[in-house]
Amino acid sequence: MRVSYEPMWRLLQDKGLTIPELRRMTGIAASTFTKIRRNECVSLDVLARLAKALECGIDDLLVILDA
Repeated sequence: MRVSYEPMWRLLQDKGLTIPELRRMTGIAASTFTKIRRNECVSLDVLARLAKALECGIDDLLVILDA
């Protein structure tokens, strides 16, 4: 399954947050953010922590692309 985290990057920019700040807020490892930058799938736990930190829904973080 292909995904794009472009909505999350826009949301991050709109909120004026940096990746290091978001990492501190969520406790998510740098290697997981590398996966996100590469548009690779991450766990539901990671998505939930991101959504909580950014005060949004999981569906606001990513879009599922056609196979």
